[in-house]
Amino acid sequence: MAVVDKDICKACEDLQAYAPEFVIKGVTDTMCANLEANQGLMNKGRKNCTDIHNAIDCLIGGMAEKAQSYDPCKPNQPIEDLAKNVMHVMDMLACSDCGQWEQIQLIWEEIQKIWDAIHDLENALGDANINISKIQNALIKLLTNMRNAGYWESSGDILDGNVKSGVGVAYGTMNHFGGTADGNSYIRTNTGQTENDTVGGI
Repeated sequence: MAVVDKDICKACEDLQAYAPEFVIKGVTDTMCANLEANQGLMNKGRKNCTDIHNAIDCLIGGMAEKAQSYDPCKPNQPIEDLAKNVMHVMDMLACSDCGQWEQIQLIWEEIQKIWDAIHDLENALGDANINISKIQNALIKLLTNMRNAGYWESSGDILDGNVKSGVGVAYGTMNHFGGTADGNSYIRTNTGQTENDTVGGI
């Protein structure tokens, strides 16, 4: 009668065929590295869980299955076998667990990079807000000057106003020359000589 409700023979056969060195020597350094990377004992396309389940079923469950076959005159034998098998399984679990913690550490490092980037973005936004505030203040001063000069109209927030109807804002290059009107002494806002050149500050 089976002591455990597991297919012990299948687990042992699979383990023997897949990782015979493990059955003989236990977890080697190479196997441990494979387990840390979640590549199973042999890095042959299997994950840790399959090999760990097989090892537990075969090495621990198998001991329960063959307990009655041990020689009662050698009471230490089952204890030694059990200790060895438990050690093999614990080695597998330790290697697998350490690999998980290494991955967790890498995840935390990446999360920290994200937090650093967020903080940098917050600082950049803070600087941008300061610059926007400076630009807004300068614009308000300019519009206030235009309103006082009669070029800008606003009934509430000065930023919501408009250029006064019928009034344009001069633009271009104003040059001063010495001489006479339409000659060499005038301030003009275009590149040609016109009748609206300003002479003598008028």
